[in-house]
Amino acid sequence: MSASVEGLLGHSIRPAEYHIDENGAIFVEGRKITGAKRIWMDHGYCHVLTGHDVFTFMGKTPADFLVDNSITGIFYDNVKPK
Repeated sequence: MSASVEGLLGHSIRPAEYHIDENGAIFVEGRKITGAKRIWMDHGYCHVLTGHDVFTFMGKTPADFLVDNSITGIFYDNVKPK
């Protein structure tokens, strides 16, 4: 891959930081993903991740993406001026 890779891979890891073995397991930064499905999409085969495999790939947990309600209140209250 080049440094100009796009999509999920391009936004989450640098080139050469992952590999796919002969059994289809994906290794990214030491984490192993075994649930990827290899699917034909328009131009070629893509490895599609679902469920917890997405979080394994990203190196995060679902809790890492939660937003505190006190923070969201800043954007939606009707009090002016801000």
